[in-house]
Amino acid sequence: MREANKKEDTVRETVKRVVIVIAILFLIEMFVTVFFIEGGLGVWNKQKITILLGLLAGSLMGAGMFLHIKKTLEESFAFGEKSAPAHMKKTYIFRISIVGILMILAAWSGWFNVLALLLGIMNLKIAVYLQPILHKIFH
Repeated sequence: MREANKKEDTVRETVKRVVIVIAILFLIEMFVTVFFIEGGLGVWNKQKITILLGLLAGSLMGAGMFLHIKKTLEESFAFGEKSAPAHMKKTYIFRISIVGILMILAAWSGWFNVLALLLGIMNLKIAVYLQPILHKIFH
């Protein structure tokens, strides 16, 4: 019983760290966008706003994808050894389809910079790759 609680705490800590790192990366990217793209802080134009919206939407999508992956893994443990891979494939296709649809809608709307949206989504990858380093620092 105690071992299960310890694992739950570790998972909860990891999820919290990943989401926090995604948020920090977004803030850094936002800072760079606001201060260093086309005229700095005093100049606000459509390009800068679409970049910021793209970064925000991408970062939120990345965090959402990570939480969905966590949920999928937890659900997969309840399935048997034979049906768990099928469940994981199904949820992966669902997750990627939603991201693809949202990216198409974002590009079509013109409100979001698609490259910034991709960068925001990539914050998830960066945050996950930083986890071993952060784990060593905080433990």
